[in-house]
Amino acid sequence: MKLINVNKVYNEKKGNEYHALKDINLELPNKGLVLITGKSGCGKTTLLNIIAGLDKITSGNIENDYDKTAFSFIFQDAQLIESYTLFENIELAKNISNSDVDIDLYLDKLELTNYKNHLVNELSAGQKQRSAILRSIVLNRPVILCDEPTGALDSENSIVIAKELFNLSKNRLVIVVSHDPEFFTEYASMIVKMKDGRIIDEIENKIDSSDEIIEFSKENNLKLKDAIKYSFRNISKQKVKFIFSVISFILTFSLIAASFF
Repeated sequence: MKLINVNKVYNEKKGNEYHALKDINLELPNKGLVLITGKSGCGKTTLLNIIAGLDKITSGNIENDYDKTAFSFIFQDAQLIESYTLFENIELAKNISNSDVDIDLYLDKLELTNYKNHLVNELSAGQKQRSAILRSIVLNRPVILCDEPTGALDSENSIVIAKELFNLSKNRLVIVVSHDPEFFTEYASMIVKMKDGRIIDEIENKIDSSDEIIEFSKENNLKLKDAIKYSFRNISKQKVKFIFSVISFILTFSLIAASFF
């Protein structure tokens, strides 16, 4: 992927426009860990959203060999489904991508085996973030985008997360946005420093990486039978909420119907 003279302006021509990105020129490698850093408000997350195709550029050009199925995401908030167990969250990701990744193997590698049947609210912050990494592994995409993945973690867990993301970057592209780069600097093959919407420095490091070639998943959908299964599973886990929703719907419908008679 290559960004050429990319600009992003919010509220353009509305009197309160904000120039979030200014003349960004950046060429990204096919694999390795790219660290994008700078103070809050410098444009890091906007740049990540542009790379992911979640936001449109105002001007400039992007040369991109990736489509929308190429990306998986890791956020500061792990964004797991609260009513599911850890394993059910990961199993859902596997079914969406139709990948053949061995979940149990990576549960063991990430020291999550003993927590696989725990609900999300029973996990620590570090366990949730490792679960989010496992979800990305299972989705099996060539690009992983991480927005402040260690922002809510202590130093010990931050180091673990940084090492795991580095391991993933050996055969795919991992882009990490962080305002606190200390945990990622030694693992980054490229460090992009930003200030006031501009890239002010770009540093390349020689990092040993694997020559292993892996086959990435290209699907990004959930089969009908699996969608039905997960829907009913979610309903069964939230029976009380579901029952109240049904009662509320019936009462509302009855009141509406009564108004016509």
